[in-house]
Amino acid sequence: MIRHFTTAIIAGISCLLLTSCLYRGDGAFKQIGNSDFKLKLNFMNFFVAADGYPTCVSGAVLREDSITPLKNVLVILKKKNQQAVVSKAQTDHVGSFTMSGILTNDLYVIELDSAEYSGRKEIIVEPNRRNCHEIIAQRR
Repeated sequence: MIRHFTTAIIAGISCLLLTSCLYRGDGAFKQIGNSDFKLKLNFMNFFVAADGYPTCVSGAVLREDSITPLKNVLVILKKKNQQAVVSKAQTDHVGSFTMSGILTNDLYVIELDSAEYSGRKEIIVEPNRRNCHEIIAQRR
Protein backbone atom coordinates (compact mmCIF):
# COMPACT_ATOMS: atom_id res chain seq x y z
CA MET A 1 0.00 0.00 0.00
CA ILE A 2 2.80 2.43 0.91
CA ARG A 3 4.66 1.43 -2.26
CA HIS A 4 1.64 2.34 -4.43
CA PHE A 5 1.19 5.64 -2.59
CA THR A 6 4.89 6.55 -3.05
CA THR A 7 4.78 5.61 -6.73
CA ALA A 8 1.68 7.77 -7.23
CA ILE A 9 3.35 10.74 -5.52
CA ILE A 10 6.51 10.40 -7.64
CA ALA A 11 4.44 10.05 -10.83
CA GLY A 12 2.44 13.15 -9.92
CA ILE A 13 5.54 15.23 -9.26
CA SER A 14 7.06 14.03 -12.55
CA CYS A 15 3.94 15.09 -14.44
CA LEU A 16 4.06 18.52 -12.81
CA LEU A 17 7.73 18.92 -13.71
CA LEU A 18 7.13 17.89 -17.31
CA THR A 19 4.25 20.32 -17.77
CA SER A 20 6.07 23.22 -16.01
CA CYS A 21 3.30 23.73 -13.48
CA LEU A 22 5.63 24.18 -10.53
CA TYR A 23 6.15 27.69 -9.23
CA ARG A 24 9.15 29.49 -7.77
CA GLY A 25 9.13 30.09 -4.07
CA ASP A 26 10.27 33.74 -3.99
CA GLY A 27 7.20 35.17 -5.70
CA ALA A 28 3.52 34.54 -5.14
CA PHE A 29 2.63 31.93 -7.77
CA LYS A 30 5.34 33.08 -10.17
CA GLN A 31 5.74 30.50 -12.90
CA ILE A 32 9.16 29.13 -13.84
CA GLY A 33 8.50 29.93 -17.49
CA ASN A 34 8.15 33.62 -16.67
CA SER A 35 11.21 33.85 -14.46
CA ASP A 36 14.31 35.98 -14.91
CA PHE A 37 16.48 32.93 -15.47
CA LYS A 38 15.60 32.33 -19.11
CA LEU A 39 18.50 31.43 -21.33
CA LYS A 40 19.31 34.14 -23.85
CA LEU A 41 21.46 33.05 -26.77
CA ASN A 42 22.31 34.52 -30.12
CA PHE A 43 22.12 31.46 -32.35
CA MET A 44 24.33 32.99 -35.06
CA ASN A 45 27.27 32.75 -32.64
CA PHE A 46 27.00 28.96 -32.81
CA PHE A 47 27.97 29.02 -36.48
CA VAL A 48 31.00 31.30 -36.19
CA ALA A 49 32.68 30.24 -32.97
CA ALA A 50 34.36 26.98 -32.09
CA ASP A 51 31.76 24.72 -33.69
CA GLY A 52 29.22 25.78 -31.07
CA TYR A 53 31.36 24.85 -28.07
CA PRO A 54 32.10 27.38 -25.32
CA THR A 55 35.54 28.97 -25.21
CA CYS A 56 37.24 29.23 -21.84
CA VAL A 57 39.12 32.34 -20.68
CA SER A 58 41.08 31.93 -17.46
CA GLY A 59 43.84 33.66 -15.59
CA ALA A 60 44.95 35.32 -12.39
CA VAL A 61 44.60 38.75 -10.83
CA LEU A 62 47.67 39.99 -8.94
CA ARG A 63 48.48 43.20 -7.06
CA GLU A 64 51.19 45.67 -8.11
CA ASP A 65 53.96 43.51 -6.67
CA SER A 66 53.03 40.68 -9.13
CA ILE A 67 53.11 38.16 -6.26
CA THR A 68 50.10 38.79 -4.00
CA PRO A 69 46.81 37.45 -5.41
CA LEU A 70 43.69 39.59 -5.32
CA LYS A 71 40.74 37.74 -3.77
CA ASN A 72 36.98 38.11 -4.36
CA VAL A 73 37.10 40.62 -7.21
CA LEU A 74 34.62 40.63 -10.09
CA VAL A 75 36.31 40.16 -13.49
CA ILE A 76 34.34 41.26 -16.57
CA LEU A 77 34.91 40.26 -20.20
CA LYS A 78 33.66 42.66 -22.91
CA LYS A 79 34.13 42.98 -26.64
CA LYS A 80 36.56 45.78 -27.40
CA ASN A 81 34.16 48.07 -29.26
CA GLN A 82 31.03 47.29 -27.21
CA GLN A 83 29.90 48.03 -23.66
CA ALA A 84 27.83 44.86 -23.22
CA VAL A 85 29.25 42.29 -20.79
CA VAL A 86 30.01 38.98 -22.53
CA SER A 87 30.98 37.01 -19.43
CA LYS A 88 31.96 37.61 -15.82
CA ALA A 89 33.56 35.67 -12.98
CA GLN A 90 34.70 36.11 -9.39
CA THR A 91 38.30 35.49 -8.33
CA ASP A 92 38.83 32.76 -5.77
CA HIS A 93 41.13 32.70 -2.72
CA VAL A 94 44.28 32.40 -4.87
CA GLY A 95 43.27 35.12 -7.34
CA SER A 96 42.40 32.87 -10.26
CA PHE A 97 39.28 33.13 -12.40
CA THR A 98 37.63 31.10 -15.15
CA MET A 99 34.84 32.21 -17.44
CA SER A 100 33.42 30.77 -20.61
CA GLY A 101 31.10 31.69 -23.41
CA ILE A 102 30.55 31.29 -27.10
CA LEU A 103 33.30 33.67 -28.22
CA THR A 104 34.59 34.51 -31.68
CA ASN A 105 38.19 35.08 -32.74
CA ASP A 106 38.16 38.77 -31.90
CA LEU A 107 39.55 41.45 -29.58
CA TYR A 108 38.15 41.48 -26.05
CA VAL A 109 38.83 43.50 -22.89
CA ILE A 110 39.17 42.01 -19.40
CA GLU A 111 38.37 44.56 -16.67
CA LEU A 112 38.22 44.51 -12.89
CA ASP A 113 35.00 45.74 -11.28
CA SER A 114 36.18 46.83 -7.84
CA ALA A 115 35.97 49.99 -5.76
CA GLU A 116 39.53 49.59 -4.45
CA TYR A 117 41.43 48.27 -7.49
CA SER A 118 41.51 48.94 -11.21
CA GLY A 119 42.91 46.80 -13.96
CA ARG A 120 42.36 46.24 -17.64
CA LYS A 121 43.88 44.10 -20.36
CA GLU A 122 43.12 43.77 -24.07
CA ILE A 123 43.25 40.20 -25.31
CA ILE A 124 42.63 38.17 -28.44
CA VAL A 125 40.38 35.21 -27.73
CA GLU A 126 41.17 32.15 -29.82
CA PRO A 127 38.45 29.47 -29.90
CA ASN A 128 39.62 25.91 -29.14
CA ARG A 129 42.84 27.25 -27.56
CA ARG A 130 44.07 27.89 -24.05
CA ASN A 131 43.30 31.54 -23.26
CA CYS A 132 45.16 32.21 -20.02
CA HIS A 133 45.93 35.80 -18.98
CA GLU A 134 47.38 37.67 -16.02
CA ILE A 135 46.00 41.01 -14.86
CA ILE A 136 47.98 43.38 -12.65
CA ALA A 137 45.67 45.43 -10.42
CA GLN A 138 46.58 48.94 -9.28
CA ARG A 139 45.12 50.56 -6.18
CA ARG A 140 42.84 53.52 -7.01
